[in-house]
Amino acid sequence: MSSSKTSERAQIHVNAAARVLYINGAGSGDPEAYAIAELVDVPAFGEDSAALTFEHMARRCSSTTLHAALKGIAADESRHQLWLACLQQSLPLLTPDPEYKKRLRLFFRRLAHEDLQVHFARIFALDSAVCQLLGTVRSRCAPLAAAVNPVFAGIGRDEARHVGVARRAAGPLLGTSRGRDLVAEVREGLTHVLAHRANAFETLRVDPDRLFLRLRRMPQDGGGVGRLTLG
Repeated sequence: MSSSKTSERAQIHVNAAARVLYINGAGSGDPEAYAIAELVDVPAFGEDSAALTFEHMARRCSSTTLHAALKGIAADESRHQLWLACLQQSLPLLTPDPEYKKRLRLFFRRLAHEDLQVHFARIFALDSAVCQLLGTVRSRCAPLAAAVNPVFAGIGRDEARHVGVARRAAGPLLGTSRGRDLVAEVREGLTHVLAHRANAFETLRVDPDRLFLRLRRMPQDGGGVGRLTLG
């Protein structure tokens, strides 16, 4: 299936999910709808900065292969931003929390690094964790949250591809103690950010403590996967 057809199909799922959320949850005071809004808020906050970051990285690299991969990731992140914004329009408004927004902004900002291998090691850590997070929510979610499963599945497929790109671009760094420390640092930071949404996970029938324990574990380093050339 072509990428345009895949994108069109995904948008249909987004629109359908938004309608279900609007009819059943938005504005009704439904705790499940509010929990979904809280969880959607976290990746939605990061997608905008991610798209800009990957566009900037694409301009910096001289490798044709990596440039194309980065442009593709930037396009994916922009698309995710639109999908999540569409869902948010059909979900309850969250109580303003400037301090939490500040923590989110700081977490995503700290991912950036002038050394591209370090940056990709961090992206590998984050996106592999996001895949685990989305998979857990999809498998254990409550009935209303099931409406967003196709959207989460689409984002998860894209993020899995990003993991492969980041893993290859980070090269041998991921197999070193420094690389493992970078991955552990990002995943620990993510769990701290998500801990603020622990009640939302519980509402959606996900045990936050077990989830955070899994997210702290070191993902597979993907040994044997070809390396992209940085430049």
